[in-house]
Amino acid sequence: MNEKRKIPLIEIILAILVIGGLIFLVVKSLISAKATKKKPEIEPTDTGTENNQKATDISVVSEPISVPPEPESHFPTILTDVIPHTADVAQFPARHKRKRITRENMATVFRHGSRTLTLTTAVAELKRLGFGKSAAYEALSADGQFSAWLEFSPDGVITWMDGHTA
Repeated sequence: MNEKRKIPLIEIILAILVIGGLIFLVVKSLISAKATKKKPEIEPTDTGTENNQKATDISVVSEPISVPPEPESHFPTILTDVIPHTADVAQFPARHKRKRITRENMATVFRHGSRTLTLTTAVAELKRLGFGKSAAYEALSADGQFSAWLEFSPDGVITWMDGHTA
């Protein structure tokens, strides 16, 4: 063999990594073996001198509730009564949760087609039902969610067409 032969650097690095990995695995197995070892419980030598109270399990027993709690509803309330006049519309308190305008809400505002409104009046009616101004304008837009039931005349009057189907 050639005495001047040098060991390439890559072989040295690989040898160090292999030896280091083996050392790591041995140390890891020793540490994990110590961590899993269970210590024996120490028995008192003289039972008369030790406080020999045993821990008692206190289980909580609750009686069944006779009335189940009402689940929270995340859906808007549908108004079922026809509102006779604008002045009779009750003011609903503002809620933190957003309510969605339904087809029945729109039909109620327009009295199922027997009433025609301007855009601003219809928005005011929807606001009285508890909906926001932006939601009301979106619901009353010509290309909005309820456009199949709304008829827009050139003079700005909006009519609800209850007989249409979407």
